[in-house]
Parts: sequence; structure tokens; C-alpha cells
Amino acid sequence: MISRRRLVIQGASVIAGATLAGCLDSTDSPDENAGDAGTTETTDHPFAVEEFVYTTRRARRLGEYTPRPDKTYRDREKIWIYIELSNVTPVESGPHLDSTWELLSPSGEVLVSTEESMTIPDGSLEELPNEAFVTQGIDTTAFEIPTSGEYTLNVTLTDRGSGETIDLSRSLTIRKFEFETVAFTDGEPSFDDYDRKPNRTYTRGEDVWVYTEVVNAPVDDSGRARLVYQFEVEPPEGEPWRPDDTTEEWERVQEDEILVYSRAFATYEDDPAGEYTMTISITDRTEGTRIQTTETFTLD
Repeated sequence: MISRRRLVIQGASVIAGATLAGCLDSTDSPDENAGDAGTTETTDHPFAVEEFVYTTRRARRLGEYTPRPDKTYRDREKIWIYIELSNVTPVESGPHLDSTWELLSPSGEVLVSTEESMTIPDGSLEELPNEAFVTQGIDTTAFEIPTSGEYTLNVTLTDRGSGETIDLSRSLTIRKFEFETVAFTDGEPSFDDYDRKPNRTYTRGEDVWVYTEVVNAPVDDSGRARLVYQFEVEPPEGEPWRPDDTTEEWERVQEDEILVYSRAFATYEDDPAGEYTMTISITDRTEGTRIQTTETFTLD
């Protein structure tokens, strides 16, 4: 028997090349989240950050961007950053800015880092005081996102003309398609309540019930999730069980929904006793993302 139900939880290649552009006479006020500038007191026009914003797409013009709601992205989605600057020192030739970028996981592991020099296009940067912006993209398909959670982006920008440096550190959320729960249950689960099978041990001839929850499943433009479940079982001796595949669909999936699927595997009195290994693979039909886990249960 196969059952499913939706539950609701209550409540990067390396960083790619940046593009800059400058203009004059901004009326914008400094963003309260702008970083510590690390500027010197010897200039009337210190190099500074006016805004730092996570955006939905790449910004094309100064001050024109769409903020990313809740600073939240999905795994395999490009992260866009907009940084608005004041007082980039004009130089005769060569780069205007040096930069370093690094993305840290919730545990503090550096997932990707790079150093870049940036040049503002000719004719777009006036003498001080002036304004410019950096837009940067991080491609999360180019490295492994370990888990859902709060990530940190560290950025250092150095104005080559003045030598002034700004250090920035900003958080964002990345949601990863992953298993929330895998359980072997005592009888058919009821989805809002179930009993785990003690020691994952079943009597030969008894149905083995497997219960799964996944979160952050990719969806198409209509909000539909299509997941292909595959179960492969290795007995303690003899031939592997025939692989079992099934496709499940959910309509109008919301960001905070858990997708639940369970099924029973029949066993027989003459099955070998001992520990069985079950590999559960789930592939989404929208992006082709695949997740996998290996679990064990016992027949006695």
C-alpha cells in the first residue's frame, strides 16, 4: 500500500566576474546595514559602502534592483549581490578595486572563495565625490551545499587609488532539497503520528513500512513538485530485491511544506534472517536534483 500526504511546518562556479558602473549626485541615504568602512580621516570623501542588498537578479544600473525576499535562495539557484559605493578614486589606468569574496556554511566551512580586480568602464566615473556599484553572482550549482540554514558572505573591497579597505559580512539563507525524516514504522504510519519500529526489527512475513519526509523540493512554475522515489534492498544473502520505482506529484507546494511518502514492503517466512540494507533515492523531475540515503532494517 502506498500513501502520501503534505504536512506544513509551523512557525557557485567560483564567484563569477563582477561588473561596476558609476554615476554622480546620489540622493540615497546610507543603508543602516552598510559595513564598517575602515576609512582614514585624511580625505574629505572617504571610500564607503552605502548599500548591501541580496537581489533577485543582476542589477544593471545604480540604484535599480529587486531585493530578494527574506534574503533566501534555493540550492542550485544563483545568489545575486548589489553593493553601492561612494568615492571610488579615479585612476589613470588599471583596476579601480581589488576584492575578495568567500561563502561560509552554517558550520563556518569556506565553500567557495575568490579574489578579483575590477575596473569601472571608461567615462562612467567622475572625480570625487562620486558613486559606483558592484553586482556579483554566486552559482550554487558549482559546489555542494551541505544543508539548509544560515550562510555568511564575507567581502573585502579595496579602493586602489586611496588604499582604503572595507570589510563586509552578511548572512543569507539557503534551502536545500533534502530528507527531513526517514523512519521504519510499526504498521502503517498516519503521517501526523506514527510509532517507530523498535530496533528497526521485523518478524519474517511482516510488512516493512518505510516513512519519508523531504523538504525544499524543487517545483515548476505552477508550484507542482514531481518526485521519483526508488528503493533498492540488499539482503544479508542472496540476490538483491527487484528495484521499486514510483512517481508522486504534489500541487501548489509552498516553501514551508514537507512532502511525505510511505510504502510497505512485503516479506516472507523463508526470507533470510539478518540485516538488510535499503538505499532510498529521490529525483525531482523539475531540475533533476537527486538525493539519496542508505538505511538498514532487520528480519528475524
